Amino acid sequence: MIGIIIAVVAVLILAVGIGGFFLIRGAANDSADGGDESTTSESSSSSSEETTSALPSETSDDTGNFADAAQAGDCLDYPTDPNDTKVVDCGDSSAYYEVLERVDSPSTTENTDEAAAAECEGTSFDSTLYLLGSDVADPFVLCLKTL
Repeated sequence: MIGIIIAVVAVLILAVGIGGFFLIRGAANDSADGGDESTTSESSSSSSEETTSALPSETSDDTGNFADAAQAGDCLDYPTDPNDTKVVDCGDSSAYYEVLERVDSPSTTENTDEAAAAECEGTSFDSTLYLLGSDVADPFVLCLKTL
């Protein structure tokens, strides 16, 4: 029983540490690029693409509507903290993005904006939301279009 409690506490400490890392990384990016939320702009030959990196919650709320559950055709809000991004009704005033495509098991585990954008080639995306990394159990990329 004590072993289970220790394991649960260790997992919670790890989750808080990872969340803190991404919050600090986002704050560092904000101050480095003039406070542009947690997005970066990339230029391409034909359009400007905006990439949002986020670590969606590994758990869901009572309605199961965190971004990690989003599918093509769903809409997402745009909260201050990207970790709080949720699926919302597309007719709702908080809808900010439409999911054009969901890429499960992406071809890369590289946790970068460029790797996520490469997974969305061939779509008319202007932003991405992703969970990538060699230690991620269920990596995915959401190819998004701003509404």
